Amino acid sequence: MRAASGRTRVACVRTGIVLEKDGGALPEMLPPFRFGAGGPVGSGRQYWPWIHRHDWVALVRWVIDTPGIRSFGLAHIEPDDVLLAFSDLADAIKNCPRGCGHLGPPADPECALDSLQGPAAQRVAAARRLLALLTETGHSFTAN
Repeated sequence: MRAASGRTRVACVRTGIVLEKDGGALPEMLPPFRFGAGGPVGSGRQYWPWIHRHDWVALVRWVIDTPGIRSFGLAHIEPDDVLLAFSDLADAIKNCPRGCGHLGPPADPECALDSLQGPAAQRVAAARRLLALLTETGHSFTAN
């Protein structure tokens, strides 16, 4: 990125849509539904990742306060959303116990994702690396 130099860094934060009852995009999205004009977009089966405003602010603060993040795109959405983007993982997390953080043992010893194999297991490992990095550096998800 052009703005990055020896004295500056650039961090790209890629998130889901910001939603909150009293802010974010939700109040702007509700009027058509209130007038009976709202409905699904396309087939209505598209996945729409979201993030709560408090988590979005915490993420931006984490990126600013964490040294070494340079020209880095960080997709930040809720932990379940990371996995729901893949149909095979979405099916598996239905069997996870309530409150499962999907990090696997020892944090989540009964996580259903541990039973997956092949490419799905590789996706789980990649998602766990992202979730573990956020957890290790002090980021927490509050909207779960």
